[in-house]
Amino acid sequence: MTRQDAFSWRDLGLGPVQQLEERVGNRTEVPVVEARSMLLAAAVKRYEYCLETVARHQEVWTVWDNDQLVEYGADPTWTPVFPTRQFLDMASRNDEGVSAVPIPLDDFVNEIIPYLGENNAVISVFPSSETREVMLLDWANFLVELTGAWENVHKVEANSSQSFRDFSCQTVMARIQANDRG
Repeated sequence: MTRQDAFSWRDLGLGPVQQLEERVGNRTEVPVVEARSMLLAAAVKRYEYCLETVARHQEVWTVWDNDQLVEYGADPTWTPVFPTRQFLDMASRNDEGVSAVPIPLDDFVNEIIPYLGENNAVISVFPSSETREVMLLDWANFLVELTGAWENVHKVEANSSQSFRDFSCQTVMARIQANDRG
């Protein structure tokens, strides 16, 4: 299910999916036993794993249908995000016609999160077809948690005036507020 006014990944100016995949060369495959175990884990554990993996690999896996970001539900809509293609494929194995698209972390923060904020959408972090538990966060809380994970993985000092958290949160919040006024 997609909304008619859905955001197209082409709007990011990133070109076809193949070019996106070429930008990121540090992907790893999770052993099958470990992957199955993670799919059965509690939503909080999957959430923490997703944040750490996204921060480490600096990409977010998203679901697209006909070049549009997939959003489910209504008022608010929610968009699933995954730590790796492997988990996205396992979760969406019954969804025909959808594509797994990796979004580099900086593009996700600068383009997708503002889009979600402007449309009051929430983020479903690493949903699993094996359990009904899921973590749903609004864009602001997801951004704070994601940047905290990024700082932890990359050992950025939380007190630094050049903090990724401060930069990304302030930049994205200002952009969404400006769009709300305009």
